[in-house]
Amino acid sequence: MFLLHLTSYFAALVAFLFVTLSLASGLLYIAEAIEENSSLAKTIGKRLIYGIISLQILLCVFDGIPVSLTLLGIICHIVYLSNFSSNWPFISLTSPKFILSIVLVILDHFAYFFFFAEQSKNPAAWRNPSQRVPYRPSWEDRKAARNSGFGFGQGPPGIMEIATFFGVCVWLVPFYLFLSLSANDNVLPSNGESLSGNMSLGL
Repeated sequence: MFLLHLTSYFAALVAFLFVTLSLASGLLYIAEAIEENSSLAKTIGKRLIYGIISLQILLCVFDGIPVSLTLLGIICHIVYLSNFSSNWPFISLTSPKFILSIVLVILDHFAYFFFFAEQSKNPAAWRNPSQRVPYRPSWEDRKAARNSGFGFGQGPPGIMEIATFFGVCVWLVPFYLFLSLSANDNVLPSNGESLSGNMSLGL
């Protein structure tokens, strides 16, 4: 079976390269779409932030996300919203609001990371917040927690729920802003040309 194993590794490598190139092509297409339809992309970005803020409030009310983390997430998205100024998608990398956005996305990520890591150690705490004390349950405890009759959406969050939360509530808007930075590559030469033209007219 040596040849079959070798073939499977080669096929996995080809599949990985295919997915990577497809993802890069998709990101390039989205970046170009943002550049060509900046007004529409700005509207979509703003409504996306409003929707995520509303979703975070609902998660706090119905799913027990702590109020402190919810407020942190709302503050982060308000700062992200400030980047959608009249000059968008042209964002200065040295502007205070952009630097603050970078700091906040890192802080928001680790705050939720440590929260979900604690909840995964104590599955029963998701149903009863008063039991949220760190401990390491055995495999039997984890299995019993999954089969303890939580019902749909009532148990501790799994890997899919956590990944979805991070993808939507933590990373989506910063990634959207990151894609808009490609427009700066097109505006810098024109600014330089305009500046040189103004200087020559002045002379």
